[in-house]
Amino acid sequence: MESRYSHLHTIHLKPGDIHFSETPERIATILGSCVTIIMYNPRFQISAACHSVLPSAKEERHIPAGKEKYRYMDIAFNEMYHWFESKGINNQEIIVKAFGGSNILQIDPSVSKNSTIGIQNIDKVLQLVLNKKLRFSSIDLGGDSGRKLYIYTHTGEVQVRRIRKIEYLRLPGVPEKTF
Repeated sequence: MESRYSHLHTIHLKPGDIHFSETPERIATILGSCVTIIMYNPRFQISAACHSVLPSAKEERHIPAGKEKYRYMDIAFNEMYHWFESKGINNQEIIVKAFGGSNILQIDPSVSKNSTIGIQNIDKVLQLVLNKKLRFSSIDLGGDSGRKLYIYTHTGEVQVRRIRKIEYLRLPGVPEKTF
């Protein structure tokens, strides 16, 4: 797939970024506990993608202005959804894909795996999509490995490469719970 689309301009989607595309592009991003949500419309061949770091801004005392607000999944998701709405695209025409939410770092055993950022991000993306009555065409969420994504904005195709789990490094003489 890469050679067929190697001529496309590549956008590097960093944590907290959002991107809207009305032209053929390739978006590249690397995920761990973060989640990338992709919305695609085949009729117009347009896409939107975000690289969300945290599930919700609701717990924050102060929501950042500008681009920083997109690190929150609920804000980025709603911005993408409204962009499609503004183009006259209804829910049945929006194809949604979601990737990420891994537990890539070994966490303190006393902390429940159900409370990791990856799990919270997964719960939030499922809730947001279901609340808007959208449909997933593909999901690849959770697990213990990161992902590198290549998103082709004009086709909605996503190429996923797994990144091996980052093992917790234990240094001699350093207590186990020091971070």
